[in-house]
Amino acid sequence: MRLGSSGASSPTFPGGATPGAIADMLNHEGVPSPGGRSWKPTTIRGHRSRETGIINNELYRGVLVWNRQRFVREPFTGKRQARMNPEDGWVRKDVPQLRIVDESLWRAVKNHQDAQEQEHGTLRDAVRKAREARLRDLTPGSSHFSRLLICAACGADCCSVGRNRYGCADHYRRMTCANGQALPRRVMEEQVHAFFAKTSALIRSQAINAGQDADLATRQLQGQMERECRELEVIETRLAGLLAAIEDGVYTLRMKTRFLQLEDQARKLKASLQIGAEHMRVMQAQAGGVISEAIIGLMADLRTTDEGYAILKLRCLLGPISVTPGKARQVPRSGGKTPRDGCQRDRH
Repeated sequence: MRLGSSGASSPTFPGGATPGAIADMLNHEGVPSPGGRSWKPTTIRGHRSRETGIINNELYRGVLVWNRQRFVREPFTGKRQARMNPEDGWVRKDVPQLRIVDESLWRAVKNHQDAQEQEHGTLRDAVRKAREARLRDLTPGSSHFSRLLICAACGADCCSVGRNRYGCADHYRRMTCANGQALPRRVMEEQVHAFFAKTSALIRSQAINAGQDADLATRQLQGQMERECRELEVIETRLAGLLAAIEDGVYTLRMKTRFLQLEDQARKLKASLQIGAEHMRVMQAQAGGVISEAIIGLMADLRTTDEGYAILKLRCLLGPISVTPGKARQVPRSGGKTPRDGCQRDRH
C-alpha cells in the first residue's frame, strides 16, 4: 500500500498492515493526517455505517456526500454527538478530480468488509443485545459489594475478573500489581456482611470524632470528583472506539471482555459523581453522631440487598475496605492439591 502526496515522498506499507501500524508509520514519517493532526487508527478504519475514515469515505473514490449526519448536544455533558440522517436524504455528487483510490481497490475493501460482517455479525449483535439487556436490568450484573473493596497491595479498586470472582484491577487489567488472587462472590459477600456487623457494633461503642476538618475533606472530595470526571471522559472515548471497532468487524474475545469492563467502570464513576455533591453536604452539615447513625442504617439495609447507590454512599462515608491476600489453605484434596484461599479482609 502506498500513500501519495504532492511534493512529498510516498511511504510504503507492508501488505496486511493494521490501521494502528499504518498510523504509527505515518506519524513516524511526519505525514500529516487529513485534518492536519497526528494519525490515529480510526482515521484509517473509521466507522463503516457512518462512512467515516479513509476506507469508508466516498470522497476518496471521487464522490462527495452531503447531509450524511447531523450533530446534537448531549444535555448532561454538553458534548456533541453524531446522529446519522436517513440515507434517502443524502446528496451525492461525482468529483473525479478528488479521487485517490481506484474503483477496484475500493470494491475489494468493501467486499472484505462484507465478508467480515457475515463472519462476525452474530457476535456483534450478541454484544449489542447483551449491553441492552444489562441497561434494562434483564441480566444479573456483578455484585456491587466489590465496589467497597480495594487491594491492600497497591490500593487499586477490585473488579470482576471472571465468573463470579473478583480481584485487583491493577493486576488483571494492567499487570502492575503482583496480587493475582481472586475472591469468589459467595465468600466476598459473606465476609462483607460480617464486616458490617462488626463495624456497626464498633461504631456504637465508640464516638466518631466530630471535630474533623470539613473544609479539608471537601477539597479532597472535589479533587476526587475532578479526577473521576477526567477518567470518565477517557473511558467514554475508549468505549466509543471499541464499539466502532466491533461494528467494523474487528472482533476478539479480549476486546469484548475489555468493553464490558469499561462499561462497568463508567457506571461506577457516574454513580460516584452523582452522590459527590450530597456527600459534601453531609460532611459539612451533619455531626459525627448523625453520620454514625447514617452508616449503621446503610449497613443494615445492605444486609438484604447490594444496591449500587447505597454501597457507593457507604464507601464515601466509611471509606473502602482493604483486601489483603491470604495464604493457601492446607486442606487435603484428591490428587494431593490444596485450594487457594480467598483474601483476608482488613479495614482500610
